[in-house]
Amino acid sequence: MRALVVLAALALALTQAAAQSVRGAVRDSALHAPIAGAVVTALARDGRSLARALTNEQGRFAIPSPAGGAQLRVVSIGYRPATISIATLAAETEPVIELSALPTLLEPVSTGEDRRCPVRADRERALGLADREPHEVLVERKEPFAHRSS
Repeated sequence: MRALVVLAALALALTQAAAQSVRGAVRDSALHAPIAGAVVTALARDGRSLARALTNEQGRFAIPSPAGGAQLRVVSIGYRPATISIATLAAETEPVIELSALPTLLEPVSTGEDRRCPVRADRERALGLADREPHEVLVERKEPFAHRSS
């Protein structure tokens, strides 16, 4: 009988602990793929950070719901931050916060098929000078190397 009372008390404590946390998932709004490593922060009404958690590989999080917690702020590299009311999340059974990806600002890079470097007219002379000491080259140089403008 005593074991039954202890089990009932433990079950009640676990239920209350689960009710005191906010659980959910963070996903990409376009691909609906989970976002791992997103930072989820519980914020007070005045903007102070009260608690923080990271999403796991499936994009899931569990964060303690501290007294005075008004909002959750979710940030992840490459996505626009999102802020949502904790009351809104509490009304949903399995809340999902969707983040919008930021546009990529890099220009595409294209490569050509020509793998040869152009050969300069003074190539042999320049290679011959490369084996000599720098001060010797400067003293003996009588005319400038041919310069090609691009």
